[in-house]
Amino acid sequence: MGNAVRSLRKVIIVNTADEGGGSERMSMLTLEGFLERGIDAWLLVGDKKTDHPRVVPFFLSPFFDYGPFQGLAGRAILGLARRGSRAIGLEDFEYPYSHHVLSLTGSAPDLVLCHNLHPNFFDLRALAALSRTVPVAVRLFCSWLFTGHCAQALGCERWEIGCGACPDLDLPPAIPFDLTRLNWHRKRRALADCRLFVSAESEWMLQRARRSLLAPAVVDWRCIRGGVDLAVFRPGSKSEARRELGISENTAICFTSRTAALRTVSRIFPPYATRWPWSRNACKPGRSNFWWWGPPDRTNA
Repeated sequence: MGNAVRSLRKVIIVNTADEGGGSERMSMLTLEGFLERGIDAWLLVGDKKTDHPRVVPFFLSPFFDYGPFQGLAGRAILGLARRGSRAIGLEDFEYPYSHHVLSLTGSAPDLVLCHNLHPNFFDLRALAALSRTVPVAVRLFCSWLFTGHCAQALGCERWEIGCGACPDLDLPPAIPFDLTRLNWHRKRRALADCRLFVSAESEWMLQRARRSLLAPAVVDWRCIRGGVDLAVFRPGSKSEARRELGISENTAICFTSRTAALRTVSRIFPPYATRWPWSRNACKPGRSNFWWWGPPDRTNA
């Protein structure tokens, strides 16, 4: 591994954004880790939220000539295609800059590391040519790459047989109509000629991916565990922690880190869930037998 890292001169990471949830946090940590090792690293995103100089939006790179894409007719057709796709439940792949990843940071990299490629900023059809030009590694944070629309299938196994008859179109990323079978087949076609190196933090996720449409495109699989800061997270007494927080031994607890997950939890346990604010000092036990702990409510979760 050390020799592999030393041979890298430039790396491009691709993710939805640079701030938000777990994949955003991991993308930024990975970016900083490469930079600390003296590697020329960049993060390409669909939505730039920080002022980090090494984070570049797909649509606003200082290294790329957008002139050929700026014609009024072309922009109008592209906008119509995007709106039409989303309106009928078709996943939106109409992002032409995805086909220029090698140019968006000034020069081609030695490695492209893909984190989340959804929603609505990347064209999966660009991966085949990209992965046959430079090594492309994919880090699975969720199941979206091999489902008909959702990031987490929550017990549904229809992604193994082509989706269709979706039991929950509201699971994020939500779609208005059930085009999940078509979405699934589009992904299978887009990934068919790819050569991908796939990793995940758990064997569970890797086993799911091995049974999915993604499998034929994978050159190698690796389970790479996420790092844990032992100065913050360390073994201790669960009973003592429950007593300190005033939680009974028979109360179930679910921890989440983003509001999208709160909406999912609230559908699974509708009348039983009572939410704490994202602050240990503000935790106040209630009468329900299920608690979840997440960020302050800024949605109709």
